[in-house]
Amino acid sequence: MWFSLYKQWLICYREYYQADARISEHRKAIAEYSGNEQYTLSLCDPDILKKKPDKLGYTSSIADDYADKNLGGDPIYFQGADNNEMRARNAIDELLAKDSDVQHPITQNFDAPRLYFLKRSERYPLGCAHAISETRQQRREEAGIVNGETHFSNKRVESVVDHAYDDVRYMCSYKTTFRPKKEKPKKIEGTFIGALLSRGNRRLRYGNVGHGVNTF
Repeated sequence: MWFSLYKQWLICYREYYQADARISEHRKAIAEYSGNEQYTLSLCDPDILKKKPDKLGYTSSIADDYADKNLGGDPIYFQGADNNEMRARNAIDELLAKDSDVQHPITQNFDAPRLYFLKRSERYPLGCAHAISETRQQRREEAGIVNGETHFSNKRVESVVDHAYDDVRYMCSYKTTFRPKKEKPKKIEGTFIGALLSRGNRRLRYGNVGHGVNTF
C-alpha cells in the first residue's frame, strides 16, 4: 500500500495485493509500481522483523530477505509499525471524522475528513480495492445479549479477511503530522493526482508480508 501525507490529508493512492509469490517477485513488482518516487519510510508488520533460526542454526527474518541485495528487485528496508489494535482504531476514527478546519481535496469544501482512498478504476488500475472493502467489512465479536441488547467485545471477528486493513490501521497509527490551519480554498493546478504526487509530498509506503500475502 502506498500513502501520501499531503497538506491536510493522508491518502492511500496505490495498492499491490498478491498472494503466493516469492519475495524477489514482490520486490520487482513494488519497484515497478514505485517508479522514481522517493519515500520517507517503509513500514511493516513488526512480526516480520522477528528473527528465527533455520535448520543450520542461522537466524534471519522476512525483513532481512526484503533487504537482501542478492535477491531480484530493489532492496526494501522496513521499519516496524505500531501493532496496538485500540490505538489504531482510534486513529482511524479520528482521521475519518469530519473536521471543520479540513478541506475536501476535490470540492475544497470545509468540514471534511483527513483519510482518503483513490479507488481502483479502468483509468487508474493501481488504485485501492481491497483496502476499501476490508476496512468496511471489519466487525467486532458479539459478547452476548443483555435485556435484548447485543453487546460487543473489543476483539475483531477473526474470519473477516484483514490483510489490507492491517496496512491501513498500521499507517493510520503512525505518528503523522498535519497542518490543521484553516486556509481559503485554492484552485489546484493540473490534476489532483499530479498534485498528490508532486515533490512537496511526504510519501510513505507500508508493506504487510504476513500470511503469504504482500500488500502495499
